[in-house]
Amino acid sequence: MTRDMSKGAGAAAVRVLAGAAGVALMGTGVSLLLDVRLTGVLAWLGAALLVHDVLIAPLVLLAGLALTRVGARGARGGVRGPVRGALLVAGALTAVALPPLLRPGAPANSSVVPLDYLRNWLLALAVTAALTTALIVARRLAPRGVRRLVRRLRRCRPRVRGGRGPSRTGAPESRRPSGDRR
Repeated sequence: MTRDMSKGAGAAAVRVLAGAAGVALMGTGVSLLLDVRLTGVLAWLGAALLVHDVLIAPLVLLAGLALTRVGARGARGGVRGPVRGALLVAGALTAVALPPLLRPGAPANSSVVPLDYLRNWLLALAVTAALTTALIVARRLAPRGVRRLVRRLRRCRPRVRGGRGPSRTGAPESRRPSGDRR
């Protein structure tokens, strides 16, 4: 059996080039970080951590708990997962949009914050809510057979049955002769 060395060598070269580009970009990032006031960057990172840990994560967890409590009384059928996902997306969108939203006053340079961040953030949240609602409605309206098939596919695992299929030792599978009828 012969191996095509050009594929292996080419893939290795691409990996080395990608790694070198990544190291160069990290070096550029470190050099830019050294030019910036480090206290401002650390304050921004600390504030982002606090907003996430004090505000966003507890709200998502409380909403998930509320959905679980409601789910025990009948809000099943594929509602909890999409709503939890939508809440996580909304939290991430809020974390990204918060600095421009909270920036006081107009920037000195109009190209620094050229977009209407409040409107775009609200639009992104509306799209998230609409897609979540559409997913829930599609799950509710899907025919019962389709939902059952999807559940079966999710649980689908290769099963080992006695005497059929390849053995665990690597020996060929055992088959009855074609003329053998039982």
